[in-house]
Amino acid sequence: MNIWEKLKTNKYVVRYRTDYEYRTVVATLLSSVATAAFATYNLLLGLVGGVGGVWIYTLATYYYVLALARLLVLASHRFGLLRRETPLSRQKRDACNYLGGGILLVILNLTYSGIIVLVSVKNYHYNYRGNMIYVMAFYTFYKFVSSTVKVIKYRKYRDFTMQTFRNINLADGIVSVIALQSALLFTFTSAESGTFAKAMNATVGGFAGLLILMLGSYMIVRGYHRLSELKELREYNDETAD
Repeated sequence: MNIWEKLKTNKYVVRYRTDYEYRTVVATLLSSVATAAFATYNLLLGLVGGVGGVWIYTLATYYYVLALARLLVLASHRFGLLRRETPLSRQKRDACNYLGGGILLVILNLTYSGIIVLVSVKNYHYNYRGNMIYVMAFYTFYKFVSSTVKVIKYRKYRDFTMQTFRNINLADGIVSVIALQSALLFTFTSAESGTFAKAMNATVGGFAGLLILMLGSYMIVRGYHRLSELKELREYNDETAD
């Protein structure tokens, strides 16, 4: 049996391929670790290397908040499984995760707003050297399309925690598109086009921020509504039991 066949029959690989919830949790954990590592890298560039100033610290703050948002929802999900909850308790925790995820997206949007101000007013920008700009363009396109498709594809599932992970990934995908736009404008426009680049970053970046704010607000409202439904259901069950 070769290595590929062993991998295909490995219980963890099989579970990753067949279990949607397990696959989402593993992918979220890996994304959180990578995001936190990238945030630390930016922070060290500012603290040790003296690079970027307020720009690099703003980027580090954004990626730390993004990693924290994922990890908080992930921790809540994991602790809930360890407690062996009742179905009603699980649904309540899922709704709380969804509502909390919406609040975290609103907070994330505040740090993102700092990036947009620096890009559109102070003319800071992402900078990918050489052919790396094309690699990042391909990765960003894949990331945005993939996160959008998964939100639509798994919308039918009533698991609010899994939907929370997908929505956070979608918000991150939206921000990645703006980051790519900033880099492309810096790379392929002349110095005389600075005003145009600022206007584009402000317009598209502002629209993206509005989308993230709307997504976060929708999650808050929907999560609160779901908690109200579960409260009524629990009260009804209690009355029926009596």
